[in-house]
Amino acid sequence: MAQESPSGVRTVDAVHADDQGESAAAAGFEACQGVLHDRGAHITRRDLLQVFLRTDDEIRLDVQQEVFVNTLWLAPHTVEAAVLDGVVTLTGQLERRSEIPVAVGMTRRLDGVVDVIDHLSYRIDDKRLQPAEPGMRGVADDWLRKL
Repeated sequence: MAQESPSGVRTVDAVHADDQGESAAAAGFEACQGVLHDRGAHITRRDLLQVFLRTDDEIRLDVQQEVFVNTLWLAPHTVEAAVLDGVVTLTGQLERRSEIPVAVGMTRRLDGVVDVIDHLSYRIDDKRLQPAEPGMRGVADDWLRKL
């Protein structure tokens, strides 16, 4: 299906789809440069993926609400989420270091996010945090064993 043109540029034949639902099969054809519809319209990969794309504002609002307010229970705008072409830049300070990978990971999994740039800082490094009183460890375990 792929051919080399006289100028050395590799070309791929367009896939033709009719109204019988073959456009889904055409969309799955990875090497496809375009799809020609029976009506003569040229459909690009971007057209096929458009149903999965979201605006930068939709993504930004989703990051603020779902990641920071609903999951990490932070006040709105504690962390700034700037979005440009699906790339989210997170800027601000979280309480604990362990919250950063959670925030970045959850943001990365949101629909429409292409990449995440992490400019987050933290107030407390809880990576090696130990309880202040060693005797307090296991109190709940002892209580549960007595039940």
